[in-house]
Amino acid sequence: FLDTFDSKHTIDKDRNVIEKEYTGKDISVKYLLDNSSYVLLEGKRADDLTLTKYVGDLTEVSLASIEEKVTVEDEAISVTAIGEKAFYGCDTLQSLDMSKATKSLSFEIGKQAFAYCVSLETVTLPESVYVDYNIIGEYAFSYCEKLSDITVGDKFATVEQGAFAYCTSLSSIALSPKQKVIEAGTFYHCDKLTNVTFSDEIRSINQSAFANTGISNLDLSRYTKLRSIGSSAFEKTKLSTVTLPDSVTYIGNRAFFNCYDLVSVEIPFIGNTLGETPNASSFTSIYGMVSRQTDSDRPNPPSLPENPDNNDEDEPTIRPERTMSVTVKAVTKIPARLFSGCDYLTSLNVQSYVTPGTYFVYDVNTADDPELDEERFDGITHREIEIEYDDIDKTVNDSAFANCVNLASVSLPSDTEEIGMNAFENCKALTGFAYPAELEVIGAYAFSGCTRLQDTEYPAELRTIGSYAFKNCKALTKVTIGEKITEVGEKAYSGCTGIQTVNVAKANGVFTEKEEGYIYSQHLFDHTISE
Repeated sequence: FLDTFDSKHTIDKDRNVIEKEYTGKDISVKYLLDNSSYVLLEGKRADDLTLTKYVGDLTEVSLASIEEKVTVEDEAISVTAIGEKAFYGCDTLQSLDMSKATKSLSFEIGKQAFAYCVSLETVTLPESVYVDYNIIGEYAFSYCEKLSDITVGDKFATVEQGAFAYCTSLSSIALSPKQKVIEAGTFYHCDKLTNVTFSDEIRSINQSAFANTGISNLDLSRYTKLRSIGSSAFEKTKLSTVTLPDSVTYIGNRAFFNCYDLVSVEIPFIGNTLGETPNASSFTSIYGMVSRQTDSDRPNPPSLPENPDNNDEDEPTIRPERTMSVTVKAVTKIPARLFSGCDYLTSLNVQSYVTPGTYFVYDVNTADDPELDEERFDGITHREIEIEYDDIDKTVNDSAFANCVNLASVSLPSDTEEIGMNAFENCKALTGFAYPAELEVIGAYAFSGCTRLQDTEYPAELRTIGSYAFKNCKALTKVTIGEKITEVGEKAYSGCTGIQTVNVAKANGVFTEKEEGYIYSQHLFDHTISE
């Protein structure tokens, strides 16, 4: 039955055993199931056998039943693994019970062990193992299209990439309370998956882990050990809200891309990581660009087992109209072009700048960078960085919110010192703006094209207004030059045809009364001021 042995011994057949052979080195057992099908058990010891293959049209498998009925020289056997591709493509298998009659040290479900078991509906994982970090291998249950729910339990803390990919009926899963990493593509295209119970120990959600699932609400605020969310981790899901804990210091590109229903986001920071680190991403690369944009360049998911019958090709999609409010808890800076072109952004609240100090930055994309001094912690690359006061840029940098045409509400930290060039250009829905109390500079074209922006008092610390800063802000009716303003750029209020009043603080040392002619001149306006 097997390849040549040094010697063979035929053992008295146990019930359901077709053939049993062993030598001092190898054991092989054919075990009869229903419909004249059988499975093959192989190994070197009776208490450490692997189920390596099946033959026939079997409909159910019970490991406990096998262990109860098979002995080797009167010794009870223990199945400790399901081999690679053991049941690959078994389209008749409906029920899988891996509960064990005998305890074993560990248990492993091999790569693609049950891939394309398209009729498999119920799965029970073994609990009778001593160690907790047992393995569900790569793509082990991929394309099990009828599998609707599964409880991983506390014995399987390692679930490898793609393990449940394309389980299109899977709606609910409870992960091991000890699982620290959700690997790439673990639940990719589980279209009906809406209910996931995460581990309190979770550190990282990797690339495409939940892409194309039905998850609608993601509140991870309680998972305070979570550090990293990989690229495309939740791309094209049904998410409407996202709340992340303060512990997250890495968000990969396209992590929430094409989440068409997303309306509320609460994140601890902007960009991938605290401080200036490699691969920093803008908000738009994480959540998506403008609406009404063809999306034909979606990233490929992790490699999946080949399906010869799969001719499905993703058609380019048109991004529908949507709106989103964003709350960001802390930033080291608001980078240039950060939200540029986000025409779905309606509300932004940046609460504060990061407090100087020591931070651990977790970044799964820097593992191969030899210039970084890295360590591994819980399977995630991390570095310790020191953020000093000088590392914090209290500037809304150039074009950060340019062309956010639906942005109606903005709240910035009170200690923001500068609004850069074009920062809010063409934010046409912006009606009111609460200038930060410590603001000193408004850059050129900063609010140009904000046609609905209404009169708001400048902060007392304001010193500079750049050229064309308020160009075509037609809803403005007056200008107040405070006592600390020493520079107003050329045509700062060009096209502001509603402005008819200019007030100059008496204590202003530059624009004094005798300079009023300069203030009212063509230098700032291109129309006549009445008073």
